[in-house]
Amino acid sequence: IRFAHENEKMPMKMVYWGIKARGYLPAIIAAYAKLDFEWDSDTANAWPAYKEQTLFGQIPQLEDGSVKVAQSMAIVRYLSRKAGLQGETDADFATSEMLLEEFNDVFTIVAKAHYGSPRKEAMDKIFAEDIPAQLKYLEKLLGAKTIFASKITAGDLAIASMFNVLLALEPSVLDAFPTLKKFYAHIEGLDGLAPLLGAECKLGMYFERQ
Repeated sequence: IRFAHENEKMPMKMVYWGIKARGYLPAIIAAYAKLDFEWDSDTANAWPAYKEQTLFGQIPQLEDGSVKVAQSMAIVRYLSRKAGLQGETDADFATSEMLLEEFNDVFTIVAKAHYGSPRKEAMDKIFAEDIPAQLKYLEKLLGAKTIFASKITAGDLAIASMFNVLLALEPSVLDAFPTLKKFYAHIEGLDGLAPLLGAECKLGMYFERQ
């Protein structure tokens, strides 16, 4: 996947498998911000040949000229800084950072269930208990607004990316949260995000319900 735009001589390259996991949010941020960004799944698919070039022996890893960035959330924040999506005010920065951490918390909840045994029971439990509890917090934070901060931040994009994964696992997950459902529809419809958030997205799922 490549998001090519004008005025960029060499694209940033992220090495990761073509799935909705730790490399998904960085790609969404790059697409929304119109950064010249290449998602290199071919190198990832040849793993572990690339391992010696990584900083921590794992992927995703971003290469931006001479700069290498490992750790998925470090990549997210690096791209957010380049794109001006960290929040223009102290309040927006705080909101975005909280949402990034909430995204990470929910990701961890889903990952633990994915690796639970039996998986179906673990997944059923989180969608009955853990996920609704987190959605209630997000619903309260969003209030009557369309987005969480005064302008789109990395945190907004992070929550939308997680909603995309949750909806694939449980299509009714947002039905009891109309304001969150409206928020997701708004983000999904933003320019440049359809190839990653829309029905046309060709990325595979990593997490499975059973």
